[in-house]
Amino acid sequence: VVDKYEKIGKAIEEANSPLIKKVFVTDTYEDENGKSITVRLLFSLNDRTLTREEVMEVVDSIIDKLKKDGINLKQM
Repeated sequence: VVDKYEKIGKAIEEANSPLIKKVFVTDTYEDENGKSITVRLLFSLNDRTLTREEVMEVVDSIIDKLKKDGINLKQM
């Protein structure tokens, strides 16, 4: 699981967003189907409320990087 998180952490770092204030790994799970890591991101600015579009731009860039690195995302 740790090797997968390294790619996730790198993708978050490469987003280089001042909007991301904290990153939490909230759960890890491994079974015969593979490994799962649940990551929670805290977005914030001190001077105003963020828009959905601002947050999703960062999230989409992280997801794109993960897909390019071969990380499969769980579909909800």
